[in-house]
Amino acid sequence: MLKGLGDRLRELRKQRQLTLIELAKVSKIHASTLSRMERGRMIGTLEAHVRLCKALRITLAELYVGLADATSKVSVRTARDHSDICRHNDKVVQRFLTTDFLQKRLLPSLLEMAPGGKTPLEQHQADVEKFCYVINGRVRYSVGQDVHDLKAGDALYFEGHQPSHLENTGTNSAKLLCVTVPSVL
Repeated sequence: MLKGLGDRLRELRKQRQLTLIELAKVSKIHASTLSRMERGRMIGTLEAHVRLCKALRITLAELYVGLADATSKVSVRTARDHSDICRHNDKVVQRFLTTDFLQKRLLPSLLEMAPGGKTPLEQHQADVEKFCYVINGRVRYSVGQDVHDLKAGDALYFEGHQPSHLENTGTNSAKLLCVTVPSVL
């Protein structure tokens, strides 16, 4: 991760007397993504950096000048550690599988669903990607206008800007390994 990138972006934006909204329009990057980048919550993709450089009329080298590579980070969460949990409702629990997940570029989670359990409808910004792998059970994943019936061993990838929700259609509990990139709730 490039340490100091957020501060550098904020400095360049303010030098040009741009608001986050104005930079978002010019760069075609969502304002909430820019805000997370400036606050150091995410670094964005190379494509986002290129768009920002065009909008700010600088080169990538100028964006990266003075930034230091942060030391490699390793985090371990053992089975004994308590995981952060999100209860969507009485039949759906999401367990986040890493520490400080909002500080990371991806959000791995274990989704556990009782029979008949449903997730609420969700829809993310354009740069979010989702991946789910069914560990056990049977589920129906609705993405946009498409419906996908999945069973243990099946996987689904989709772009998060599409409205989606998940339902356990089986008679037993279902477990899914889900990964969201970048890390958003």
